[in-house]
This record gives sequence, C-alpha cells and structure tokens, in this order.
Amino acid sequence: MTEARDRLTLAVTDETLLRAAGRAAWSALDLSDIDPGAPEDGRYTPEIEARLEAARQRTHNAHTELRQAATGYGTASAPGRAVDTRSQST
Repeated sequence: MTEARDRLTLAVTDETLLRAAGRAAWSALDLSDIDPGAPEDGRYTPEIEARLEAARQRTHNAHTELRQAATGYGTASAPGRAVDTRSQST
C-alpha cells in the first residue's frame, strides 16, 4: 500500500485526491490495530465485532471518497488536471 500511495503522490497534484488517498490508506491500516483475540464458537466478543464493523465502515467510506475524488482524473474533461499520455506498456 505504501508503494501505491508513494506512486500516486509522485504523479498527482490534486490535493483532494491525495487527501482521500491518505485517508483510505490509514483507514485500511487501522483495521490491523484491532486485536480481536481468540474467537469463541467462531465469533468474537460483541465489543470486538462492533469495533471491527465500525472500522470496516470507515474503510468503506474512505474508499468511496477516494473513488469519487479520482473520477475523471487524468482525462481531458477534468480541467486543471494532468493527462498522462505516456505509453501504458511500461
């Protein structure tokens, strides 16, 4: 994920898109901060389930925000945004 974010930072100047990418990255990383412990009967405690669900929702929302910020980026119809005309074969 770090490599993808670094590549984006080097290629994009749009602050909205960069902020959305940062929030998406950190929200995904935050999931790993939740120590679920050992499940009992295939389930985690209600507290852990609630924390996981809240983190999943934050990650989903951040990803949606990132997709929305990136919509049209790099197209001729996106004014003020660079269009990458390099070959995609590299």
